[in-house]
Amino acid sequence: MHYAVDFHLPFDLTGTPSADNEVSPAMTFDFASRYSNRQLSYVYDLNTTAREVSVSNLPWHVEKVDKVKILLSRSITYRTPLPDGFNWGFFALVTACTPFFVWGAVRGYRYEFAGHRDTGAESLRLSEPVGRSLGGWLGVLGFGLVVGFFQQLWGMVHLGNFYSSLSNWRALSTPGLPSYRPGLALLCAPEFVLMLGHAVYSILIGTLFFRKKRSFPKHFVIFAVATLVYTVIDTITTIIVASPARVEENVTTVVRVIVWAAIWIPYVRASRRVRETFVC
Repeated sequence: MHYAVDFHLPFDLTGTPSADNEVSPAMTFDFASRYSNRQLSYVYDLNTTAREVSVSNLPWHVEKVDKVKILLSRSITYRTPLPDGFNWGFFALVTACTPFFVWGAVRGYRYEFAGHRDTGAESLRLSEPVGRSLGGWLGVLGFGLVVGFFQQLWGMVHLGNFYSSLSNWRALSTPGLPSYRPGLALLCAPEFVLMLGHAVYSILIGTLFFRKKRSFPKHFVIFAVATLVYTVIDTITTIIVASPARVEENVTTVVRVIVWAAIWIPYVRASRRVRETFVC
C-alpha cells in the first residue's frame, strides 16, 4: 500500500528530510518526509510479506507495529515569529569594549620595543628618517593587509546585523525552538568582541606599515600569531557547536591562515628590505 500526503503551508518550516524503515516477520514499512518552498510531503509504503506470525516472532512483530504507529502520528506546530527589536545588551557590550581596544591600539602605536629607542645623538643625526619605499614583496604584504581588513570589516557588519537583532538572539537562546543553540548563543558575544579587537589591531598594523614605523615587524609577528590562534580556536568551536557539517570549509580556512603566517612571519623577521624600510 502506497500513501502520499502533500501539505502547502502558509509559513516557513525549519526541518530536514527524514526517512525510516521497519521490517518485521510479516511486513515492511517505509517512511520518508521532504520539505521545500513551503511544501511538506509525507510518503508511506506498507507491504505485507506473510499472512500470519509465529508465536516466537510475535514480540518482534508487535515492537515494529508500535514503531509504525509512532511514524503515522505526525504533527505540525506553528509558532508566531518572535517580536524583533534592537539588542541593546549586545550594543552595550560592544560600546563598553571599544574604548579599551582603542586605548590599547594607541599605546601599541606609541610603544617602542627594546632596541628601537633612539638616543639623543641618534635623533639629531637622523631627524627625518625615510627608509626604502614600500615596494616589492612589501607591496604584496600591504595589499593583503588592506584587503584582509576590509574582508573582516564586511564580515563584522553582517555578524553585527545578526547579533543586534533581538529576534535572532531569542531564536538561539529560547528552549523549544528548532533554532535553539545554547552553545552558539554563548559564543556570540565573545566572538564579536574578539573580532572587534582584531579589527582595531588591524588598523594599528596598517598604520604602522604605511608610516614605516620601526615597531611594525614585531607588531606584525604578534598580529599574525594572534590571527592564527584565533582562527584555529574559532574553527574548532564552530565545528563543535554550530556547523559540524562544514568541516572541510573550516579546515580550509585554517590551512590558508597557516600558509599565510608561514610565509610572512619569516619574511618580516629576516628580510633586509624590511630592516631598511621600517626606520621611522
